[in-house]
Order: sequence, then structure tokens, then C-alpha cells
Amino acid sequence: MIDQLPDYALVSGGGLNTKEVIDRYFSELAAVVDSQRRKFGGARVLLDLEGALVNPAEIALQIGALSAALFRDRDRVAVINATALLKLQAKRVTLPHHKIFEDEASAKEWLTEARSGA
Repeated sequence: MIDQLPDYALVSGGGLNTKEVIDRYFSELAAVVDSQRRKFGGARVLLDLEGALVNPAEIALQIGALSAALFRDRDRVAVINATALLKLQAKRVTLPHHKIFEDEASAKEWLTEARSGA
């Protein structure tokens, strides 16, 4: 699910992902990211992984490739609520503008701080 909030997009969901689910998700996310870039110059996304499962290797690679194609240097993606295994998997596909946080408050601060500095 993608919710467009005033300062960032909140992305959440759970369960096991399939190629089709990931393709649909990134298609929806691309529209949100494009809208934010037009408004603010860069996208801000808070990715809440609560309830998410560790993805099979091919899905993790797909997520990494689609993320690399979608996000640019001025964008920021904050990841929260990742289990230890999800953190390991996320670190393998994390881009320079992605950051993993232990708590939501720190993630939101980083996103909004980056927005005011963009």
C-alpha cells in the first residue's frame, strides 16, 4: 500500500512478494515518485517492512534493479521495522540514497531534514 502524505510517501505491506506484485508496486510507486519530484525536486519514501517476509533471491534482485532504475541521487528512502534477516537482505540491494533505521522517528527526521535541505 502507498499513502501520499504531505512530506513523504508511506509504503507498507507484508507477506511474500511475487514478480507480479513487485512490478505492480513499482509501477504505482513510480507515479508517486514522479509527482514528488515535480513538487519538491526529489522523492521521499518511508518503507515500513513490518510484516514483510524475506524474499527469494530472484525477487530481491528484482527489487534492487527496479529501485536502481527508479530512484535518483536527490531522492531519499528510509526503511523501518526490518527484521534482522530483512536488514541483511536490504543491505545487499540498498542504494546510496536508502538508509535503514531502527525507529520511525529517526527515519521521519532524516526524510524531512533532507526535504528542507533539497
